[in-house]
Amino acid sequence: MLEEKPDVILLAYYFPPDSTIGAARPYRFYKHLKKAGRRCWVVTASQQPPNAPPDVLFVLDKMDELWSSAERKPLSAMAHAERFVRRYLIRAGIGIAWSIAAAQQCRAIIARNPGRRFVVVSTFPPVGVHLAGLLLSFWRAAPWIADFRDPLINLDPELRRYRFTYPIAVWLQGVTFRRASGLIANTEQLADLWRAAFPLFRPKIHVIWNGFDPDAQPAPREIPARPYRVLAHAGTLYVGRSPIPIMESLERLRETEPETRDARLLLIGPVENSTRLDREFCDRAARQGWLDLRDEMAPKDEAQRLVEEADYLLLLQPQSTVQVPGKLFEYLAVGRPIVALVPRHSAVEDILLKAGVPYVCIYPDEEAEERDRKLLRALRFPSTPVRFSAWFETQFNAEYQARQLASLVDGVFGNSP
Repeated sequence: MLEEKPDVILLAYYFPPDSTIGAARPYRFYKHLKKAGRRCWVVTASQQPPNAPPDVLFVLDKMDELWSSAERKPLSAMAHAERFVRRYLIRAGIGIAWSIAAAQQCRAIIARNPGRRFVVVSTFPPVGVHLAGLLLSFWRAAPWIADFRDPLINLDPELRRYRFTYPIAVWLQGVTFRRASGLIANTEQLADLWRAAFPLFRPKIHVIWNGFDPDAQPAPREIPARPYRVLAHAGTLYVGRSPIPIMESLERLRETEPETRDARLLLIGPVENSTRLDREFCDRAARQGWLDLRDEMAPKDEAQRLVEEADYLLLLQPQSTVQVPGKLFEYLAVGRPIVALVPRHSAVEDILLKAGVPYVCIYPDEEAEERDRKLLRALRFPSTPVRFSAWFETQFNAEYQARQLASLVDGVFGNSP
């Protein structure tokens, strides 16, 4: 006899104990689906410890192991094929070959449980999880839901110089939208773009925001005694997330507003070349004592401690109106004033407007004088933590979001393409 509620198989390339931000959302789904009594499996490329739960299954990405090895080994035919795809078709296309093994593992789970029903949920990025979902949809193994933590089509102008990258992304998004039984956007803004561009697929489109785990959310620490105030950003600076506009404003304010001369900018995390940091500017700021740039991956506990002890928190998302960095939810849990460099009418600003924590949004296209005025206003906020609003707690709580996913899983079963 078939079970009343279908089981969930999560295709999550990243999963704990991997500490990358991409592991957080699938872990929250897994944890809170199981707390709610739902059977849930995970297929992941993240190495698992010996005591890992039996429903979290590690599938080695042999290609990633090959690319990350310092030793030059002979390439198999599959390795040559993946290298070609990564170089010319799907930039940074992690998990391409892995997708085949991952899909086979999903089929094995289904075969070992003949009396149960299953829905597969793939959470992107990287692209390999959706490729595995596509394979399963063609094999008609189970209904498939495609979860997008980021948009599949990256509009970064830097990528347009690769001749095939953009058309391939458009094609892959189109076939994913056709084959998947459900589509999850992680912001309302992204879902609205999809609904406008793909009106035939409107019934498939749903929104489950990123959020926080109520069992493990950050909390403000007492600010250490120090002769300066800290505006902190934790995380990799990549793909247009440049702090330069904030640095320029702070430099100008230090010359004209004596009250800002005790403000120090702390940047914790690797800096990728695409941010185009002005190194000469950074070196000058460091010599003057108002920039602390730590261009390396910090241990998670240390980075979190520095955020929890900061006077103000910096969010950088100037290149997208639809994406919301996961650190926003950590910042709101800490509750200290937030300075957000974001475009006008962004998803980030929409959340901040309702979340109840003091903030300013600085727009990249504003005049320098207006940016300076806003940063000065932020630096005048008291650093006393403020509890986020009831609206935020309800909408972004992982328990609530797991219920949303469970409802979607139940709704799509039997509607496989």
